[in-house]
Amino acid sequence: MQSENPIFVSFCGVSTEDEFLLITVIKLLAHEGKFFKVIGDHSQSHLLVINFDVESGKRDFKGSRDGQVKLLLGDKKYSGKNLISVLKPFEITSIKEVLANLYEKMFMQLELARKKSPRVGGLSSNSTHVLTNTIFHLLLSTKENKDHVRIGSQGCPDILVDGENKCITTTASTKDLDHIIRKPLFEHNVQKLKGSSLNNKEGKISPLYNVLWMSALSCSHGQLLPGHKSSEPVKLKAWPNFTRNGFKPEYFKLAALLAQRPVALSDLENLTQVPYAEIVNFYNAAYSVDLIEKNFDNLDTTVTERKVSAKKKSLLGKIADRLGFGLHKLNAVDA
Repeated sequence: MQSENPIFVSFCGVSTEDEFLLITVIKLLAHEGKFFKVIGDHSQSHLLVINFDVESGKRDFKGSRDGQVKLLLGDKKYSGKNLISVLKPFEITSIKEVLANLYEKMFMQLELARKKSPRVGGLSSNSTHVLTNTIFHLLLSTKENKDHVRIGSQGCPDILVDGENKCITTTASTKDLDHIIRKPLFEHNVQKLKGSSLNNKEGKISPLYNVLWMSALSCSHGQLLPGHKSSEPVKLKAWPNFTRNGFKPEYFKLAALLAQRPVALSDLENLTQVPYAEIVNFYNAAYSVDLIEKNFDNLDTTVTERKVSAKKKSLLGKIADRLGFGLHKLNAVDA
């Protein structure tokens, strides 16, 4: 859906009156299926609307990236790469036409980049990656850095995230969590805490892995994590927890193949007939819960045989043995 991938826009030095007009236009365009999302972080924006008649606007222009599209509002016309100029004062009808044309061009370019960038096998830039503006990326970074953060979301209970002990504390329901996860990161109030300031009485304690898995599937939209390569062979360390929310039948195919041998993500689509976007979503989720193996230099590929009574083997245990996982791994891993 187009609404899941809006064009991020920021206002730089724009007056209150002009901002009101621009937001009105954005709401009108949304009814036509052209979705812009106003954010405060200029570095993450696809489009910068800049008042070039004020110093703050000129500073933001100088600090912008070459790849960002700039819409300059001023009393003079300007030209340049990724630059659109509109004379002030402007009217709703004129600026609506400009933004509508910009949307058509930018949306096609962004969709093309989203489809191609994960498959090239190169590294993604953290500064421009779509996932950096998601709860998923925040949760993963909190875990990897062993940080402690509080996530506040309007209308939902707060979430205390303990990256050090890989758990969360909250009174939020599964429905609340799903709502929080799907909102862009800039719509939340994120506060970094000291470990000692966490209050375990503020709700139920549950594994961070559960919400990481949910957020990876909801937020990835086929976008590979920044810094990861689609051409790099990967393998599952252990069988995923199939009872989690969002687990799809296609993931059994992916898990079965990645359990047996290392395979590059770019090859999995032909091998499994699973859409590439679903492959990436599954990979991001599995990586976030520490199930991905990348270093195969010292990987022990020998299978240890264990005599287990047929009566004692569970159905999942039999499946795990057939797909290359020992029963001890299946029972031990809660990832």
